[in-house]
Amino acid sequence: MGLRDILGRDRSSLVLMHPTALPDPPGSAYGVGELGSQATRFLDWLSEAGFVLWQVLPLGHTGYGNSPYQTFSRYAGSPYLVSIERLLAVGDLTPQEHDAYVAQVREAGLDERRADYGWLYRHKVGADWGTGSGETPAVLRQAYRNVATGQAGRYDAFQEYVRRAGSWLVDYADFMAIKEFHGHQPWDRWQPAYRDAEVWRAQREERLGRSAALAETVAFYQYTQFVFDEQWRAVRDHAERLGRRIVGDIPWYVGYDSADVWAHNAFFELDERGTPVNVAGVPPDYFSATGQLWGNPVYRWWDEDGNLNEPAVAWWADAIAHLLTTVDILRVDHFRAIDSFWRIPYGSPTAQRGVWAKGPGRRLLEALRERLGGDQPPLVAEDLGYFDPFAPAPEDYPGHIPEARRFRVDQHLHALMTTGDLAALPQFDAASRIYQPRVAVDRLMAEFDLPWMGILQFAFEGEDRFLPANLVENSIIYSGTHDNNTTLGWYLDMVRAETQGASDPLGQPVQGATRYHQHMAGFWRLDERRQMNVPWDLLELALSAASSVAGVPIADILRLGAEARVNLPGDVSRPWWDWRARREELEDAALAPALRRLNDHYGRAG
Repeated sequence: MGLRDILGRDRSSLVLMHPTALPDPPGSAYGVGELGSQATRFLDWLSEAGFVLWQVLPLGHTGYGNSPYQTFSRYAGSPYLVSIERLLAVGDLTPQEHDAYVAQVREAGLDERRADYGWLYRHKVGADWGTGSGETPAVLRQAYRNVATGQAGRYDAFQEYVRRAGSWLVDYADFMAIKEFHGHQPWDRWQPAYRDAEVWRAQREERLGRSAALAETVAFYQYTQFVFDEQWRAVRDHAERLGRRIVGDIPWYVGYDSADVWAHNAFFELDERGTPVNVAGVPPDYFSATGQLWGNPVYRWWDEDGNLNEPAVAWWADAIAHLLTTVDILRVDHFRAIDSFWRIPYGSPTAQRGVWAKGPGRRLLEALRERLGGDQPPLVAEDLGYFDPFAPAPEDYPGHIPEARRFRVDQHLHALMTTGDLAALPQFDAASRIYQPRVAVDRLMAEFDLPWMGILQFAFEGEDRFLPANLVENSIIYSGTHDNNTTLGWYLDMVRAETQGASDPLGQPVQGATRYHQHMAGFWRLDERRQMNVPWDLLELALSAASSVAGVPIADILRLGAEARVNLPGDVSRPWWDWRARREELEDAALAPALRRLNDHYGRAG
């Protein structure tokens, strides 16, 4: 479904900002952006500034590393996002409990620019029924006990939610409770009766009946989803009243230590003990000369006879259908893996030793369309990355392909290319023995009318497809995304790299800053700025483009540097995903009118 059909308008704009980056309300301190008054205030600000869409990252329950692309469940919402302010308003917390938590946040001296997930884990969600400072449970556990004991008068509503939520809630809450029971170890280190989800399901009622503590912990994690759902619906209702839309995000892969893998072993490449056989990543790319080793288990899309794993396809389609009930549009991360994906032996130190394997292809989108009753899904394909052609074997590549990019393919894909039904590989040229994944993905997106994504930073780094002159209507053009540096940080990095004569990970000279200046020399700005303002240059360039939607991260609107970068793919040297905006920045009286003027001028205001 094209963007014009989804949005009912020709041109729109969006702001990319994860809710964890929201500031605290005036007079309070919660330690992280939440689904409270600042979420609805942000929607008001979007409306004032003329933006139609708010794009968020995956809203799931994050674990080690804090990445929303590595969560404990692709269905469950993050307890870190649950608004303590709203829990007070509905009576799940008493004023005394609320104020005590705010006092804890202040006494901890948390940086208003950074979310400290270690602190939030201990004091907001709780590693168990105590905290690190006495016998009082973490604040969300206090709220649950108030509801469970009838103090809040909301127990019936909570139980009704549990009844209608479906099997995913059972899997998630059971997984989290059992994980807590085992000292938060990964599920493959649990006792056998719990490690095997089928064995657990058969004994579930008996074991919960024997352990009041385990049963209470299961109910607590169910409660976190009840209040997350309640608060997220309130945010969405507010967006609808304002005529705003929300763009969500689904990671292509799920975390290994998750309810998804624990409950659905057969959909993943695992051995008999549940250890991954192969894991996900990408070969050397924009970000790293050794590729990106993500470590997620890859899907078992095909059996030994080359037949597609239809239950895995159906599970995937169900997950997308579920998330589409929570947002208006869904971005599918790493969409290229629907056609082909990089498969790395478990235990490899880098992503370089992988092979290309075949994804489910159009069958997944067909299954989703069937699941939605024949409607075209409102999806956006994140189709970024290198799309190197590949051949059955290194010796089959044309001579001009460098040795380092003569990637191997797995046994199944090799068989399809050499002895299989070539109808299954419509983009494989039997004469040249070359498969073109870029063509395959483009044709798939065209068939299902899926918009694609472009990045202006990459355009100036040499990705000509993303240059404004080459953009098409059914696309979203961004200045950058959560994986990029902020535009100001990117520009300063480009200047330094060019000055030093540096090369990119693939050996090409860095020329991003030079290309930026060359391009902007011929660009007429709505208002000529007195001083160089690279973030707003790229913002205005995106707004002026032919793409139906122009997107910009909030840090670029605020003209912030590398200190506001959200993530650096593959880097584990420091915490990421923790940046937060300051309320004074968003409430700058001149900001929304200036943005409204730009959105109006380029026909995008809503």
